[in-house]
Amino acid sequence: ATAHKFARAALAEARESIWNMRSQVLEQRDLAAALESILRQMTEGTGVGSSMRVEGDRRRLPPVVENNLLRIGQEAITNATKHAHPSRIDVRLAFEGRAVRLEVRDDGVGFDPDAQRDRESRSFGLVGMRERVELLGGGLSIESAPGRGTSVVATLSV
Repeated sequence: ATAHKFARAALAEARESIWNMRSQVLEQRDLAAALESILRQMTEGTGVGSSMRVEGDRRRLPPVVENNLLRIGQEAITNATKHAHPSRIDVRLAFEGRAVRLEVRDDGVGFDPDAQRDRESRSFGLVGMRERVELLGGGLSIESAPGRGTSVVATLSV
């Protein structure tokens, strides 16, 4: 019981540290450029096609929003390249008035989101994306089906 208590405390501390990290890439670039760089790095030389599209009036966002959207985008792109076996990954960042929307879509193998929820307690990736969005008062949608690819959409008010 004591070891379990310490392990939970260490995990909570690790999550807090990850949450509070400020990406160095955002010190040098805006969110769109940082996401494009990650997308390029993850797909270069793999045969996976990719595109990055920005809609609306491109602008800097509060650092906590930029950092968390970057981490969500990075996780979604990483999941697609590692697990989905896609031929394409498309990222869209839309500035919509007082909201920002990040979409990462792939045409890979997909998965059953209901079955995945049962395993989420063992996977920091999807849980981390949900926690980041919820703590910022936003919404996260993950749509997928076997053989139909995956769409991850995070929407936040700014």
